[in-house]
Amino acid sequence: MREIPVPLVRANQAFLVGGVVLAAALDQPLIIAAQLLVVLIGLRLGPRVHPVFAVTRAILGRRIQGAPTEDARLQRFNLTLAGIMLTVATGLFAAGWALAGWVVAFVLAAVAAAGLAGFCLGCQLYRYIGPWMRAQA
Repeated sequence: MREIPVPLVRANQAFLVGGVVLAAALDQPLIIAAQLLVVLIGLRLGPRVHPVFAVTRAILGRRIQGAPTEDARLQRFNLTLAGIMLTVATGLFAAGWALAGWVVAFVLAAVAAAGLAGFCLGCQLYRYIGPWMRAQA
């Protein structure tokens, strides 16, 4: 089973929260679309290439070694949920429904902020949905 160091997970959560707050402060939905691109790169190419993980590894260096870890499947599930929410928000912005786009983006930011504070909603969902998903595969 592959593991992801918790500092990388926290950096990704901070990226999601910070990006949404910055996008709203600047009234720039394109920042949400850029976040979607980063998330899609991470989903498609994996944790070794995930842009947020790469930057965090470059900043923290060897301090990541020995850090607590999380199951990579759980991180992928959470990243998939973030990708879905960013896709919906971007689609709503593109359709001209900016308020709805901001609502979805801020729900994502709230969930990521809760993760930073120690409560992982995606983890709770994974406990219920994960076994069903594995049974379908």
